[in-house]
Amino acid sequence: MNFYNPTEGPDERRSPANIPRVFGHHAPVIDSLARRQPLASAANLPDPARFGVFMALWMIVGFVAAYDSYLTIKYCESLHVHELNPVGRWLMGLEWHKPSPDPAGTALFLACKFAGTVVVLGVLILLYRYRERLGLTVAGSLALFQLGLGMFLFFGR
Repeated sequence: MNFYNPTEGPDERRSPANIPRVFGHHAPVIDSLARRQPLASAANLPDPARFGVFMALWMIVGFVAAYDSYLTIKYCESLHVHELNPVGRWLMGLEWHKPSPDPAGTALFLACKFAGTVVVLGVLILLYRYRERLGLTVAGSLALFQLGLGMFLFFGR
């Protein structure tokens, strides 16, 4: 009798309910073979080309965010002039009439920027893991936006 063909005659040993009893700790592997399904680790491997594109987009988002944070630290004394993000200005406690940013406000701004970047990169990974096409689409959109931001930051206004 063929173990891999469950439709080939009645055989009590081939029943999925009896697989753990018969094969012990090898039951997940044998069960996977008996059902002709790939193992969980093999089934979850992404297509290498799509995964490479996703990782490139993911890294663009991360690198531009890191470069933006670097510029925030480098030009800390002149952030009251250069920072254009209203949420960032609010987090730093900047007003147009203040001569220089509060160091504690800049630290809060950088902490929020870092946390936001980590959350976004994590959500991108989860999106790609569970909804590959949506993950690629969102990562591509974010990477395009980040490339625009990076060009603005690198080449100026």
